[in-house]
Amino acid sequence: MLLEIIKLVITFINNLSNFLSKKHEKIEELYSVKDFENLFSKSCPKDVVAYYNCGADEERTTLENRNAFHRYILRPRMFVDVSNINLSTTIFGQKIATPIGICPMAMHTMAHRDGERATAKAIEKIGGIYIQSFHSSTSIEDLAWEVPHLRKWMQITLCKGTISIDMIKRAEKCGYEAIVVSVDTMSLGNRLELKRLKFDVPQTTRLANFDLYIQGKSEEESKHLTNYSTDLLRRDCTWNYVQYLKGQTSLPLILKGIQTKEDALLAMEYGADAIYVSNHGGRQLDSGKATIDILPEIVEAVKGRCSVFLDGGIMHGSDIFKAIALGADMVFVGRPILWGLGVAGEAGVDRVLSILKEELITTMTFCGTPDVNLITGNHCVKCPPVG
Repeated sequence: MLLEIIKLVITFINNLSNFLSKKHEKIEELYSVKDFENLFSKSCPKDVVAYYNCGADEERTTLENRNAFHRYILRPRMFVDVSNINLSTTIFGQKIATPIGICPMAMHTMAHRDGERATAKAIEKIGGIYIQSFHSSTSIEDLAWEVPHLRKWMQITLCKGTISIDMIKRAEKCGYEAIVVSVDTMSLGNRLELKRLKFDVPQTTRLANFDLYIQGKSEEESKHLTNYSTDLLRRDCTWNYVQYLKGQTSLPLILKGIQTKEDALLAMEYGADAIYVSNHGGRQLDSGKATIDILPEIVEAVKGRCSVFLDGGIMHGSDIFKAIALGADMVFVGRPILWGLGVAGEAGVDRVLSILKEELITTMTFCGTPDVNLITGNHCVKCPPVG
């Protein structure tokens, strides 16, 4: 009897090993971010796909974020020693192993049960920066404890009451290295696809950072806090509030959602340590410019006086190269990370990051830039308009 049980256990282990190896081979057979997008759309629930992929209104900005990169062409240089490629750079005086980071996105557990734990562990492996969302499904404290060596920043949404400031304090205590303030969330965008699907946050998905604030409250009050609605969002903030936030933390303050040179100059005037060029993936305001088209205007305005970051539309390592060439100090990736997570959990995110990193190295090699810090505007130009 015991021998039969042992045989059954061995058979189970062998079958499990075969299954996992086949799954690994399947991931390795996905060769581009687009491959992950396609598989994610086919294999994940329709409402989850819609939540992560949709944009506002007719989704023009969401599409433009991606398409705009095609208007920028590379200028390869020859007879340069590219036998050793360096991806490390310096942000806020600290060395970072790669210019690739993960931008803040809500509720990763909708894509995979491991959620933020998986995405954080994946970016930790390559030494990039992880920006945790205000609306994450893993708390500030839990993520800091479970991924202790993660280079992490905390994203804050400006809310009524004291919640936003309190989360800044919690992030400081847990070793987060910067505060990222979303300046374009005074309301939620008109996401038509979610309205058509009557999307609601699944009951199994927690907004874990809010757990502390719903203790002892009624069910109605708790729902008000965790319903991911516009009820809590502040619409009355002015530039003076940036100064107030600056006084609330010793960490670098990054303003995410800056899209004009006028606001870039005001951001510096009122104390921002860095400007994060983003249009929320086209999920807030439609008919805006692509972030890669906005970037040169911002870089020209700040003239090196503060760091500039970018997200939006990244599908290839060459997109990352182009953004750096146009002046971005760091490039953050959004939806592709969630596609990898939804397809295969942490292993899927590993694969997406590996694809982007290898594509970036390949682009640097052909453009004669062995060091990421040597990438300049001379390596990338915008195509003239047709006709």
